[in-house]
Amino acid sequence: MRTLAGRIGARWLVLGMVLAVGTAQAGQKQVGGVDMPDSLTLQGRRIALAHMQLQKRLFFKVYVWSLYLENQPRSASEAIASNSVKRLHFRFLRNISREQLV
Repeated sequence: MRTLAGRIGARWLVLGMVLAVGTAQAGQKQVGGVDMPDSLTLQGRRIALAHMQLQKRLFFKVYVWSLYLENQPRSASEAIASNSVKRLHFRFLRNISREQLV
């Protein structure tokens, strides 16, 4: 009887931990082990995460870039041409020089 109660208690504990971790990471996206928030405030305006991508060279993870936009565009050319608040963010996963990046 005790082992059955212990198993049920352990299952509830695991379920509670899974739910707690899920709510702790709500509002964030992850790519390549890098977490980025779903939205930011920039110049008093709310901008949303439009895209994240991991860049690799051979089999090395080099960096993750993310694009935040005020208005969600339908195409890349519309995103470039729009006159709204934008932010391009790079998170480097390796030490690289400017020359290597260019």
